[in-house]
Amino acid sequence: MRPEEYANFHLKNFLKNTGILEKNIHDSRVDLRKYLTVARSTYVLHGKAECILKGKKIMKKLGKIRDMDVITCLKTEDRDSLAVEVVKSFNTLENCFLPKLYGSRIVIIKSLYNNYIKLLEENDFHKIRKLIRESRFLIDSLGYSSLDLKDISQELGNMRDTYLFQTECQNLQQKIDYERLRELKEKALVEIRSQIMITNFIHIKELLTHHLK
Repeated sequence: MRPEEYANFHLKNFLKNTGILEKNIHDSRVDLRKYLTVARSTYVLHGKAECILKGKKIMKKLGKIRDMDVITCLKTEDRDSLAVEVVKSFNTLENCFLPKLYGSRIVIIKSLYNNYIKLLEENDFHKIRKLIRESRFLIDSLGYSSLDLKDISQELGNMRDTYLFQTECQNLQQKIDYERLRELKEKALVEIRSQIMITNFIHIKELLTHHLK
């Protein structure tokens, strides 16, 4: 499966998922996020800026609903009405399927390498979490997979939810466990490096090897 086929597969699933239950919202977010990860990385090849902008707006609203589902004290408005409104906007992405993109795999692997370089220096919790999550989806779009990055992403997601619940619902001055965050970041770096090295992209592998010297 090519990266654009991966993106289109998840966009198709996203468009079909028109329910508003908690699972529907969760699945919609995952599929849309996977589509957007590839669409943003390959933008130079397809130029569908409007699709990316629309997708980001929908993602933001889905995130608000998801937080209301998980962090119960955040239910400050009618959750179901908001969900119905957001789901109705899904069809604005019906024309956002990506065409066949020549060079998509090399663009994706370059994005993965760039994520690795950014992650090396990043210390912000939310940015680390985003870089690791995106790296996992980029690897998936190349036809590989990483259970380690999936597990790390899930743990970071749980850390985020716990922090949000304690600060927003319990009014606690909670702090992120930065020691654990550093451990997860180092583990993710090792895994991303390993995934890059098993690909056939010699130039990127040489860049990575040179960077590690």
